[in-house]
Amino acid sequence: MKPFSSYKTLIITLFFLAGSMGLKAQSSTKMDGFSIQVNSGISSFYGDMSTSGCNPISIVKDNSNFGFSLTAIKEFNEWIGIQAQYMSGSLYSIHTGSNQYFSGSVNEFSVSGRFSPLGLAPNFKNKLMLQPYLTFGLGTFGYRSCKKHINTDEIYLPCYGYEDDGITKISRKNGLAMPLGLGLSIPINQNLSIDLNHTYQITNTDVLDATIGLSGKNDWYSLSSIGLRFTIRPPQPPKRAPEKTQADPIFDPYKQNDPAGEIKVSPLNFFVESLMDDVVNVGDVLAVNLRINKGSYTGPAKLVQRFPKGFTALEASSTNGKFSFSNRNVLIEWDNMPSDSMVSYTYFVRINDDISGSQTITGRFEYEEEDKWNTVRFNNYIFVDNQANIQKYQEDIDQLKEDKKEVETEKPILDLPAKTVRKDPFLSKAPLADIEFRIQCGAFKDSDQGGLKLAGKYGITEDMREVYENGWYKYTVGSFKSYIEAVGFKDTFIKRTKLYSAFIVAYKNGKRVKNINDAFQ
Repeated sequence: MKPFSSYKTLIITLFFLAGSMGLKAQSSTKMDGFSIQVNSGISSFYGDMSTSGCNPISIVKDNSNFGFSLTAIKEFNEWIGIQAQYMSGSLYSIHTGSNQYFSGSVNEFSVSGRFSPLGLAPNFKNKLMLQPYLTFGLGTFGYRSCKKHINTDEIYLPCYGYEDDGITKISRKNGLAMPLGLGLSIPINQNLSIDLNHTYQITNTDVLDATIGLSGKNDWYSLSSIGLRFTIRPPQPPKRAPEKTQADPIFDPYKQNDPAGEIKVSPLNFFVESLMDDVVNVGDVLAVNLRINKGSYTGPAKLVQRFPKGFTALEASSTNGKFSFSNRNVLIEWDNMPSDSMVSYTYFVRINDDISGSQTITGRFEYEEEDKWNTVRFNNYIFVDNQANIQKYQEDIDQLKEDKKEVETEKPILDLPAKTVRKDPFLSKAPLADIEFRIQCGAFKDSDQGGLKLAGKYGITEDMREVYENGWYKYTVGSFKSYIEAVGFKDTFIKRTKLYSAFIVAYKNGKRVKNINDAFQ
């Protein structure tokens, strides 16, 4: 007796997953031309040896086995086509009342018509991702079957397609089948789709289960499957432009006249360039210079740039495009773009005081072509240097002598200019064991080249360590066991490089201490 196989659960799960993909999709892709489809699933039996009735769980558990199909499909238009299918499956069923079961196999070849109901309403079809279809046709099949006892595997004659031992195979018995199917196609792209399919095969024989029943009804079998369909699309002929007449002088921005008076389709090759400084300071006003290479296109368009939090965009004087800034998005709209092949646009962005580090600015340019909108994407990456308040250092000069007196240590403070030593609550505290102090001079979100940028801009000659932590590339210089030494080095470093955003960080056994307070006793 055969247990409930795990692959049946897998096939049923794939059915639900594929159906969910179709329900979440937003657009459809037309699948036409010549297609090859491969499906795998479970073949189920309905006949005298079946006691499952209409209970689908019992049918899958007690009357099903593995099956697959290979199909060639030709669609003639949106709603009708034809397919040739080869199907092979294992048949199985348990009859608990008589303590018997049968097993066998079937190979079928059929030709069917294929009907897509939504093809009669193409406008509605284009709004859906799920594309149902029906199939019906005629085929021939060969089968083998043998009936046995559930507990002892004793063979009950006659067997079909086997010798009397129920093992040695001979020629299959043949019959006719009428396949009736229902399917659901879920396009992935122009060439691929996922197909869910359930097909009933009505046969002209009553001995598929090696049993002649009293009812006189013929046996049926079915295939429930999921598969992949690949479409070989024929080459599309070039579209002919409509003739231009005196009575209908409509200007088409996508087309241009040649000297002979014929209309040619001009390919649209857009290029968008966004120019701005790579490194800026907080409080700066950043100029954003846009250049759009649009060729002969003069239709509607819009450009969107999304800034991180802390940026405020300001409109510049311009004679083209409608400017707006809302919810961190800059929007520039054109009802009709200028006739020049190159369009320039400039606006300004103010950088607030509460941001620093590497920032990403995403952008997209959208234009309309043949009743659909196309998108060109572009990005900018900048580094914001958040300088400390220099005045604060000046105010600390008067506290220099008092600071030195408060520090109780046998190791003298480094010989540094007076104004570089700042009052610090940790100067009088002793660090924990295995603590290492470093000076962090920069952090970048999206680039691992920050060290080169920092060294080039601020003249950093010390060796920098790069550490990737929590999605940031962080750069540090120096290594000190004493916090006082780290303070002295940091102040000298800031004085020389003018990198006022540098600060002290602590590491314990090579790992960053989240709060520097935790580095002290």
